[in-house]
Amino acid sequence: MAETKKPKELRIKWSSITADKNGNKQIQYYNDVDIPDFEDVKEYYEAQHECDDEPAEPLVENSKEYWDTIRDMSETDSDDLAGNLPHSPIFGKMVLIHGYFGGWRGQQEGGRVVEFTGRDTLTYPFANHIDKVKIFIDKDGLHAQNCHHDGTDFYSFYVLTEKGLRYWRNNGHTDPHEQDAFDHEVHKHLLETKGYVRKVSFYLF
Repeated sequence: MAETKKPKELRIKWSSITADKNGNKQIQYYNDVDIPDFEDVKEYYEAQHECDDEPAEPLVENSKEYWDTIRDMSETDSDDLAGNLPHSPIFGKMVLIHGYFGGWRGQQEGGRVVEFTGRDTLTYPFANHIDKVKIFIDKDGLHAQNCHHDGTDFYSFYVLTEKGLRYWRNNGHTDPHEQDAFDHEVHKHLLETKGYVRKVSFYLF
């Protein structure tokens, strides 16, 4: 039986990436935070109705159909992300998820080392309070943001190298449910030691 080839990492050429509204270059894989431009919503709406027997009513901004279309666009993006990630170079790798939970008491730093298994890994840090999510890559790597009523959660994903993986296995808790304050220093050491982690600087798929 022929060996299955692993997908190659496609390095990002930042010169070819479109900047966001703030001038920051990003690839947005999922964005439930910002409302899409009306023209994009209209185009999606018309595409969904192009095979209807009767012409669809013109889309009106802020109408029920408008918000239903935005919801459908978000669900499609989420399904696309879930379907594509198993073919991603990051799939199956051990990653350090590190960042902060934005609660009413302020930002609380934390992290976990887990295997990247798909969309659920991207939302793992805030799985119990998902609200408005944004998944994107910029010059600093792969990030997940979650906006909720108490504030904003923000986490970055770092791939463990072989050296980093050995250090973590020797010093950290391998069960993510057992990782606690003790592992804070382990995560800090991984981030601050050259050659232990690397940022995600390739296309997810």
